[in-house]
Amino acid sequence: MLVAAVAVVVNLLISCLLLYYALTEGRLVLQMGLWPAPFGISFVLDGLSGIMLTLSAILAVATVSYAVGTLDQRDRMNFFPLILFLLMGVNGAFLAGDLFNLYVFFEVLLMASFVLLTLGGQPAQINGGIRYVLLNLLASTLLLVAVGVMYGTLWARSTWHSWPSAWVMRPRRCN
Repeated sequence: MLVAAVAVVVNLLISCLLLYYALTEGRLVLQMGLWPAPFGISFVLDGLSGIMLTLSAILAVATVSYAVGTLDQRDRMNFFPLILFLLMGVNGAFLAGDLFNLYVFFEVLLMASFVLLTLGGQPAQINGGIRYVLLNLLASTLLLVAVGVMYGTLWARSTWHSWPSAWVMRPRRCN
């Protein structure tokens, strides 16, 4: 509980610093593992992603603060690690520099949300969780197909790298 509270407050502080950087300095691109853009994992921070990170961090602080006083001991043991896992997926989705990593972080946050939805183990929660899983299975499939189509159309996985070519779709021949 204390670890989650400290983690969401630190996340809020870092999000505010990143938002300040994005608004004053412009876009920041981080290549993980020093691999170039089409091959490596890219994180991109701009004004919109900085705002979204900060808003999600504020909501995470509010959620953890509320959960401290309302959850029983059994639910607390599961809730706090899951909310941090969910926050990791949300932050990763907001910073994803390409569509494939957006899909991966989307799946991470969905996994955490599935478990959080059914945390109490009540029949209504389980029933709602099954419906949620089925709807999100369809949404995840559609997102994966869209990522594949986008990758096949632009011949580039890196979203920020291929955005200029996405504005003007040049026809090409398929032999």
